[in-house]
Amino acid sequence: MKWSNAEVLEAVASDSHDLLSWSTRLSQRRAASSITRYDRDLTFETSPSLLGPVIAHPFLVKKNLASADPRQFKWQLYKIWFDLYGRGTGNDSSGFEHVFVGETRKVHEVIGFHNWIQFYLQEKRGNVDYLGHHARRSRSQPDEEDHLLTLQFSWKQAVKPKGSSFIGTSPEFEMALYTVAFLLGTEHSSKYRIQVDEYRFDLVCHRSGSHIGSTYPMLLESNLPV
Repeated sequence: MKWSNAEVLEAVASDSHDLLSWSTRLSQRRAASSITRYDRDLTFETSPSLLGPVIAHPFLVKKNLASADPRQFKWQLYKIWFDLYGRGTGNDSSGFEHVFVGETRKVHEVIGFHNWIQFYLQEKRGNVDYLGHHARRSRSQPDEEDHLLTLQFSWKQAVKPKGSSFIGTSPEFEMALYTVAFLLGTEHSSKYRIQVDEYRFDLVCHRSGSHIGSTYPMLLESNLPV
């Protein structure tokens, strides 16, 4: 997939090196089931992406969805995003890994992987093969004006038939938005209808107890026949 402004993408991706470091560490240690609490704590403590939910903190406190104590809010975020829980065998997943890094199920299927920076970095490494997209109805090809796409791709020989991602947004923005969406509801799955400029989309949030199961934007207007 060719990007219209590689320099900008490279700059943003470079600033988000924590995402790639987390991805690399997970892939190296997944088979051995040796991901430790230290790994998660280190990523949690050093991730600039956490600035996003911190910005949303006053709103969440006002809605009685978070403690006013910053330390308690910090560990609420840890449990939502980084605490391991069971998606398959044992405690083998986390909200952050699923949404921002991606996982595989039964070897051949990609699940999660809703972050454009991870897509860009993995494509640079030759691990991603772009297979197609859904864009706004008025567009036949994605361009620099597109900020939400539904993509089809393969990743390390596993396939993602359809996965939506914001394009060009910061991890801070995405974590803030997804954290708010998660805390606004209590049911297993929620959809929030949102319109920003010409974009109409559902923000989907799946919960696994006190953890994020998955969350992503789902574009409503596609250039493909409904």
